[in-house]
Amino acid sequence: MSFNAPEVSLFPPVSHADSDGLLAWGGLVTPEFVLNAFTHGIFPWTACSSLFAGNADDVADNNALTKLETRALFKTLSQGIQDATWNGFNYNSLQSIAEAGDTLCWFAPDPRGIFDLDDIHIPSRLQRKMRCGKFQVTFDQAFPEVMLGCAFAGKRQLEGCWIYKEFFCGYCKLFELGFAHSAECWLIDRDYVNAPEEQKRLHRKLVGGVYGVAINAFFEGESMFSVETDSSKIALFTLLLRLKENGFKLFDLQVLNSHTQSLGGKNIPRDEYMKRLDNALRTTVIF
Repeated sequence: MSFNAPEVSLFPPVSHADSDGLLAWGGLVTPEFVLNAFTHGIFPWTACSSLFAGNADDVADNNALTKLETRALFKTLSQGIQDATWNGFNYNSLQSIAEAGDTLCWFAPDPRGIFDLDDIHIPSRLQRKMRCGKFQVTFDQAFPEVMLGCAFAGKRQLEGCWIYKEFFCGYCKLFELGFAHSAECWLIDRDYVNAPEEQKRLHRKLVGGVYGVAINAFFEGESMFSVETDSSKIALFTLLLRLKENGFKLFDLQVLNSHTQSLGGKNIPRDEYMKRLDNALRTTVIF
């Protein structure tokens, strides 16, 4: 999708960010705010990980998904729990999407974490696992499920998460508009590894994934989750290879951590990041 980056920013210049990268707070997680932020080198995060008592209808109220679609999604996820897909994830955890309100923060840190798409290195062990047929990676087939996996998989369901109700619904809207994307990693039932694709779809479980936002040749990596060893890595590296093949110029990691660094992420100065961002936004590609 071609996108003309707005010249006017809704935020202060990135040079105004403090030493931790904090630039502004408040605002909304809507396509207007999020796309404007990304195209100016800024990303949203919430300072709140408190939990609220909600339900499927609450999440659907802002029309990112209809109530019928949301209830069906929650039912699908709860069934996955019964099938031991979610490794401790449970239906009640869906009531704990964090409520951030005016604690929404906007960051432009220096340095900035990225994956260099021209220097992707996949460990030999992981390459073998990607080829074994046990896992299948798809794109944009389960975006809301991947977001909820990122919110609730593992310890996040107990500790809280930055993916609160409005965050979830705002990114679902970006997905509907064609900007947000997901890579899903499915575990194929061993009896159906060599079966036709239509049969595989009936005998697979979502065990990992990654999601983010694509604007021209720029990809903003948001989060990933895994409930099966290496499943998030398989989804991530398959996504990176796809982006490289399709001509993407920049994959933003926002803030580098030990995990993303172990996968090949690196820090670059914010000034260099902004130059790469400008180049990527001026390049039109197809996801």
